[in-house]
Amino acid sequence: MDSQFIFTDFCNSMNDEEREAFNRTVVMNMDTPAAAETRVKYYKSKLRHMGENVKIGTGVRIVNPQYISLGNNVSIGDNCILIAHSERGIKLDDNARLKNGVYLDTETNVGAYIKIGKNVYIGARCCLHGHAGLEIGDYSLLAQNITITPASHTFEKADEIIYKQPCTVRKIIIGRDCYLGMHVCVVCSAGSIGEGSVIGAGSVVVNEIPPFSVAVGVPAKVIRKRG
Repeated sequence: MDSQFIFTDFCNSMNDEEREAFNRTVVMNMDTPAAAETRVKYYKSKLRHMGENVKIGTGVRIVNPQYISLGNNVSIGDNCILIAHSERGIKLDDNARLKNGVYLDTETNVGAYIKIGKNVYIGARCCLHGHAGLEIGDYSLLAQNITITPASHTFEKADEIIYKQPCTVRKIIIGRDCYLGMHVCVVCSAGSIGEGSVIGAGSVVVNEIPPFSVAVGVPAKVIRKRG
């Protein structure tokens, strides 16, 4: 078999549905103004809600768009992934920005959701989960490579593999006007980070942080109050 034109031959053999899927894949990954406009037009017909002036980058993957809402002026960077398993889904309010490679996943728990407020900035390659709910307040800033996981495996039974032991889940709330530095990790025991708080780069948040605190370290400890 001559493989010189294997892809051309494949394209020529496609039926109408396969050709549409092929064209959709190309447009979703094409970095041109016309392709960007087409992506927005496509998702406007699929999403629960889409506001005005939304921007969707190349290589974006959205699972269950019927459970996802985007406000006005929302920007989704290249290669972001949004996965909404439940009806509460994912909501990005006005002017929210996801930089390249952000991963949002509500997981499969009943009532799981992610709610990102107005003017929130999520840095590149952040990984955010919403097992029992994740809320990020207006004007908060998350730097690069942050992980927020509202779930943790239990492991008390030594005679049973950890994978089969139940998870502990808890809602996590990041308050209004918070700033989380690079590589911060927020685990389910944290519960909440209070309004106006700052978490230093590389910190691991395992307990609640009061409002207007500056916390650093592993585990993160409050070292002073703002203002």
